[in-house]
Amino acid sequence: MRLRALLLLVVAGLVVGSRPGLSETRQVVLLFDERVELPGLSVLEAEFVRTLNSDSSRRVEVYREAMDLSRFGSGQYRTLFRDFLKEKYRDKKVDVAVAVMAPSLDFLLDNGSEVFPGAQVVFCGIDRTQLGDRSLPPNVHGILVKREYAPTLEIALALHPATGKV
Repeated sequence: MRLRALLLLVVAGLVVGSRPGLSETRQVVLLFDERVELPGLSVLEAEFVRTLNSDSSRRVEVYREAMDLSRFGSGQYRTLFRDFLKEKYRDKKVDVAVAVMAPSLDFLLDNGSEVFPGAQVVFCGIDRTQLGDRSLPPNVHGILVKREYAPTLEIALALHPATGKV
């Protein structure tokens, strides 16, 4: 259900950022904080792309970028990554950049207008506490999640009642 709401935001971003010519291909960049092949991210990515393409009346080209921050997270790497994306997408008109998880949103808040000028930004996988008290620019929208660890722990303990240490 949250994915459907997120997709509606992306589609709205495609409409808001509309340029003349309805047959024009729309450009969407999915920016992941980690490698896309990680299980949760690969499921999200596959469903996102499938749903976006099935719900769009326009052709949508989806690009995937992985920041891979668990292996490369230095300030110098982030600067090089920013410069790489800026050059890579220099000749593309990105309509929507989707930040998957908080580090991706932080990157887009710091660099998005330079890397993807004029793009709408949509975020997902972010808890309200990760936003803190900062205000978001008018081109940034998203669906906040509420992380609750106790129900997951209860299920795990019900499946493995002999567990002595978590």
